[in-house]
Amino acid sequence: MAATFGSVTMSVLFKSVWSVVLSSAQMMEPYYQLGESGNYRAADLSITRQYLSGETDFSDLDPRNRRWSILLTTMIGLVLDLQASVASEAMTVQAGATCNTGGATRLCDPIWTINSAVLRGLQVTLLLVGISIILLIWQNWTRRSHISTYPCSLDAMASMLGNSDPNMINTLRQIDPNADDETVAKFLKGKYLSLKQIETERGQPAVGISMYVRTTAKEFDQQQHRNISRRTQPPFWLLNVRRHVDAIKNSSTALCNWALFGVLLAFAITGNDSYEVNVLGPLSGNKTNSWKFMNGTRFGPRMLMTYLVSTLLIPFWEYMELKARVLTPYRRLQKSKGSGKHLLTMRLHGTPFVSFFHAVWQGNWFQAFMAALAVSGYFLLIMIAGVPYNYGQMAKISFWSTVASVAILFFMGVGMLALVFWYRSNPKMPREPTTLVNTWLLLCGSRLLEEFRNKSLKESRQEMKQAKGEYWFRKGMGVDGVERWMVEVDHPYQG
Repeated sequence: MAATFGSVTMSVLFKSVWSVVLSSAQMMEPYYQLGESGNYRAADLSITRQYLSGETDFSDLDPRNRRWSILLTTMIGLVLDLQASVASEAMTVQAGATCNTGGATRLCDPIWTINSAVLRGLQVTLLLVGISIILLIWQNWTRRSHISTYPCSLDAMASMLGNSDPNMINTLRQIDPNADDETVAKFLKGKYLSLKQIETERGQPAVGISMYVRTTAKEFDQQQHRNISRRTQPPFWLLNVRRHVDAIKNSSTALCNWALFGVLLAFAITGNDSYEVNVLGPLSGNKTNSWKFMNGTRFGPRMLMTYLVSTLLIPFWEYMELKARVLTPYRRLQKSKGSGKHLLTMRLHGTPFVSFFHAVWQGNWFQAFMAALAVSGYFLLIMIAGVPYNYGQMAKISFWSTVASVAILFFMGVGMLALVFWYRSNPKMPREPTTLVNTWLLLCGSRLLEEFRNKSLKESRQEMKQAKGEYWFRKGMGVDGVERWMVEVDHPYQG
């Protein structure tokens, strides 16, 4: 069993631990950038990036962004993603001889063999990962975010925006509520942001955003042009292409899921349940093996299947878990018939492992279902490595690995069907609230900001506990007279 699962399990553990680091790094990166002492950061490069995801964002590999910490963290994550697939071929069990037993020739004398080339490659990559981690620690040693509380709940976002410059809030209100992500980023060009610290009337520290806009003649003309055209949408054909790209990705994942399910199910039904299967053919006295590809003594089968799981299925379910986690408070606020204030304090950042327990505790069952599917992807990565049969391995190990893999793949298939109905019931927002600016755009026109103005997050939460307001999320008229999707509060005296 150690030869089959040992190296893959260790690689999956490394990958799981690093997913926590990557998730935290992506969450804090915008605050590190905005919190750099004496520096303003371009708004279109800081608050428009995904900050809640724990998956790889290939745009972070662009050195022109000068985000060295996130670049190193992402590179390490990519290496560890590939390492599980390579590690599956590091060790195997092969027959050391053939024996004549009962008038038939059989494989015998199992030997634990190590693929030295693969093992050396793993050692080199682990060494590079170790060096990168040291560089990452050195890079982050003096970085300060100036954030003293958890920054990724709705009330934390409202507190930061409520304590920001009026210019910042007014700028957000000028953005077309129906604009897509690219239009929002273009509108923010030429605007620079920085974290500012204030002290409330009670002497508590609070954090907001300060903004300045370059006002040279040329930039002013460009800004005026953007203001005139900010309500224009990208061409229909471009939006159509984007939708097709997402559809192709989702279709590829679904095809991979059901293809693996069908192949492994057929493999189990047509003879994988017999430990006597071997590659010696009819002359051995046993049935001929028709599943040549599933010969685990050869290089390739494990690596291909684990690669498909690692690069298609796991990222897909991690992304679906992220979407379910981020949209849960908005969906529940949209349907809430109570105060809904507890939804404003929900943790939106995390990994599937942690998210599952939070979701179960809070009764967010679909989110818990998505988190369970994402976690099951890691178990599938381990179990599918045991599907190719090895002579000399523990009897039935290939069969039970196949059964476990088929069960997980079927579980994922059910999840894909559930996603179809879940998508149909989601709020029809123009943008997903997975960036700072998209979240602030759901708050900038709300009366909710008044409850957080010139107050620390702790002070605001204490007042929220005593207030009798009802919080909701839907499309409504903001305080600026513009209709938009927003998180809003209604107090009894306001009707």
